[in-house]
Amino acid sequence: MRRFYDVWRDLMAGAFKAGETRRDVDPAIATQALLGSLIWTGEWYRPGGKSPETIAAELVGIAFDGIARSRRPRRRALTAS
Repeated sequence: MRRFYDVWRDLMAGAFKAGETRRDVDPAIATQALLGSLIWTGEWYRPGGKSPETIAAELVGIAFDGIARSRRPRRRALTAS
């Protein structure tokens, strides 16, 4: 599990270094939040509800745009095929 975390931590650090993220967010906390939401999906997902593609699109939206209303334009939502 540690190696898995290290890969994601390095990806997040690269995004921060490249200026692709907000500067007021701690990369370690962002990594933990992202991984927590992804890993726990398997615990709460139930077949017959929303499709995996829809859930993935919503998680991407939350990860990149948050859940609060904002004045800045939103990214175009991913659509399931």
